[in-house]
Amino acid sequence: MLVALNVTGKALFLVRTHNQFYPVYRESKRLGKSFGFVVGKPNVCPFSSGDVESIDIDCRRCEINLATGVEFGEQPASLVSKLRQEGLANGFCPYHSLLFSSKSTEVVAMTYPYLFLPWLRESLDFNLEEYVVIIDEAHNLDTISDLGERRLSRATLSSAMSQATSELVRNILSKLQHKLSALPEVGERYLLINDPPTLEADELELLQDEYEALRAKMTEQRKIGRNHLGSVLRFFLSLREPGRKVFLNGGSLVSKNPDPAFQLDVLNQKTLPLILMSGTLPPLNYIQKVWGLTKDIEYLDVERALPTTVQGKREWLLAKDVTTSFQKRSDVMWGKYASYLMRIYHVSRANVLALVPSYEVLRKVLGRLKGINVLPEDSRTSMEDLSRAAENGKVLILAVNRGKLSEGIELTNGGRSLISDVALVGIPFPSPDDYSKLRAEAIAARTGVANEELLVRIPALIAVKQAIGRALRNPGDSVTVWLLDKRYDSPWWKARLGAFNPRKIVL
Repeated sequence: MLVALNVTGKALFLVRTHNQFYPVYRESKRLGKSFGFVVGKPNVCPFSSGDVESIDIDCRRCEINLATGVEFGEQPASLVSKLRQEGLANGFCPYHSLLFSSKSTEVVAMTYPYLFLPWLRESLDFNLEEYVVIIDEAHNLDTISDLGERRLSRATLSSAMSQATSELVRNILSKLQHKLSALPEVGERYLLINDPPTLEADELELLQDEYEALRAKMTEQRKIGRNHLGSVLRFFLSLREPGRKVFLNGGSLVSKNPDPAFQLDVLNQKTLPLILMSGTLPPLNYIQKVWGLTKDIEYLDVERALPTTVQGKREWLLAKDVTTSFQKRSDVMWGKYASYLMRIYHVSRANVLALVPSYEVLRKVLGRLKGINVLPEDSRTSMEDLSRAAENGKVLILAVNRGKLSEGIELTNGGRSLISDVALVGIPFPSPDDYSKLRAEAIAARTGVANEELLVRIPALIAVKQAIGRALRNPGDSVTVWLLDKRYDSPWWKARLGAFNPRKIVL
């Protein structure tokens, strides 16, 4: 932050979630700098249910669309709640008030979409040349394509049908639902759909009219909820964008561009000063080749510069008799993994974080765990669930690499980690599905490089380092790292993890 302020006098701090605004607010106040922030319309609009896309909130039709000055004198979460109430009572728009007032502060916090989604970036009307852009947890840029994806499921179509008033539109949606029902079940992997369902121009126009009518009605009634017609419409409009591919994943059609450089190209603006910040930032070559950043970059590895201050202590153990390699997967192997995790649980000093490559592996291992306190990750698992489980005694957290728990866990007491052991069940290589293949092809076509290290190993390394970092929240923390896959016993992995002489174990 100090570097940014010394360069231009203004810093634009980009974080993944609104929860991460608070540290930026705290440091701004500590340094005596003025602070502002912008949250999505659904979070602050007095008429929004929360489960809404920003684009569905039409401020032009709203009766309280005027902006007023905001004093950023309290922490962001409480200020948002206060503004929702005051905006309704006093007739001003909390969202536009935050936007207006933030432009005059020295430090502004917002989430990734405001920079990487073009329509949202343009709606800000910020002069980015006035700021140094700081991207926190910048390793997440590796999955930036997820921000721009559009999904279409049978559930969305069913909800859209219930919102439609036109029989013609309901017939269009019904036909789409039948087409989706005929597609195969593929689970977690991405399957390329070469001939996806499409809509004719007149069908899109009918859907657009129905969507706009519902959008206007919600605004007039001062009750803005999820507009499923808009979700359907935007899926089909997204197919017009260059580089888009359609995949089947988890029962939904997914439209996305597999090349990360497409959405990261905004960072190549010559007049945009930039700081990428992460404890697990990929190598410079990866940033340039895979992410497509072409500007001059000065790369600083803080861990190497200040190892005792930053890293904490690690003890390494490497299992020689297990692997999640596809050719070796079996009931016997899942039984071995369960035995390892039960053993780790019983010898651990505190809570255990066990990371698996996929939900499929999670289910295979979970069913074989006996006699220990386990919290498995699923779509409903929250950080509150995690905190409650830890309060009831030692727990083994069974999570999926790159899932919400693997990067979101913050289990601490007095700033010290409450996780003593991290068990890495297998190596979290990207899934060898159609999306990964097209991503690799796009990068190779753009750079002329088809390199296994860049396309497969580095993403896995970032995920592994992130997992270990969940247990090191303070320079005084220490963690026992269990490398539960014999493929870690290689010079490449040992050198990059700093695990030069791990203790080798077998059941």
